[in-house]
Amino acid sequence: MESASSIFIKCSVALIFGSCAGLGIVDVMEGVYGHFHRAEQSRSDAVQNDHVLRRTLIAHDSDGHKTLNEVALGVPLDDAMPACEADPEKATTLCHTPLTRTYEGSKELKADVYGFPARKDDDGNPTVTSMTVTTNLSSTVVKDVTANITRVSAYKTFLQTSQVLGTPTHVDDNYTSWSPDQGPVVLLDNTFISLYQD
Repeated sequence: MESASSIFIKCSVALIFGSCAGLGIVDVMEGVYGHFHRAEQSRSDAVQNDHVLRRTLIAHDSDGHKTLNEVALGVPLDDAMPACEADPEKATTLCHTPLTRTYEGSKELKADVYGFPARKDDDGNPTVTSMTVTTNLSSTVVKDVTANITRVSAYKTFLQTSQVLGTPTHVDDNYTSWSPDQGPVVLLDNTFISLYQD
């Protein structure tokens, strides 16, 4: 049985993503507790469950690299996907635009990603609106993958990510994160989700 403070924190996360509007606090707390109780019981099974991984943004590729919406972290950009040809807006498979500095003096390079999977919410609207990858100036290895998401999908993204990664390690008014002792960090707010190597 979880402590009252643990349930309070989980409800606070729900409030951050606006899921408590119009509901009694007892109903919300019971719903959040019930979800996490079930998620904790099946967490190890969920990680192995391909069906669960297919509908979450966070997964891993066949080589074991963590991925965000099928874009791998920690691999050279051109190994993760080819450069886009012709009109990137019409791409049907992953591709990237040229790496560029986002501002003068930046020590990082960014590229836009196109052709990513079209994930939809329950109403048929896309959940991911755009994606970028970041590398260092001296390397093309992807060190950050970011997907911009719709506000209405943020809470569902939180639940799905928790199902795969477990209870968040940090929650505040600005963001939620999952930070394992070793390995990539996942950062989520109500407009984006990022996967990066800390």
